[in-house]
Amino acid sequence: MTGVLSVGLRQVDGGSVVKQGDTSSLFTFELLDDEERVMTELSGSLAQVRIGKYHKLYYETHVTVVDGTVTFTISKPIEAGKGYLVEIVVNGYVFPSDKSVKLHVVENLLEYEEAGELTEKSPVLTREQTEELVKAYLERQAVFTFSEVSDVWTIEHRLNRYPAVVVSDSAGTQVFGDVRYLSTNKLEIHFAVPFSGTAVLV
Repeated sequence: MTGVLSVGLRQVDGGSVVKQGDTSSLFTFELLDDEERVMTELSGSLAQVRIGKYHKLYYETHVTVVDGTVTFTISKPIEAGKGYLVEIVVNGYVFPSDKSVKLHVVENLLEYEEAGELTEKSPVLTREQTEELVKAYLERQAVFTFSEVSDVWTIEHRLNRYPAVVVSDSAGTQVFGDVRYLSTNKLEIHFAVPFSGTAVLV
């Protein structure tokens, strides 16, 4: 004798794929006996709906059985992933989610924290992408050292833009001056007093 379940579920509405954070879509399951007849005698009973996988419960709600069917929404965000199993408990019956009754949660454009609030998704970069960004940043900056004391530094940088300028004196202390852009490739920095140091163009 094969292992035939004494009760079962049949989904009649809602499909098997839901967008993460979709709290409006309805899912409807019929409660079936061992001959796949709808158990209308359970109407009016309170049903416990469980959604989970890998022996972990991700969502739970309680609804009333109507005409042998259970209709519910997923009212809080759960992790995106495939293969969520659905199980419904009514009056001591456990309508199990066998391998055929599954929900798949599709990732949202925005990320959900455990509290259920939307946050912007932070990009995850590979090591190669990170190295490329650092390299591009370094290529976009230029360092100029002025060993002679002066109150005006003239810099021809060939960056073909108007870069930000960070100035340090010979002791490494940051100094602020009046930056005057003469063109996209040339600028002057005017200081109140003459000194020597380094200018970093970013």
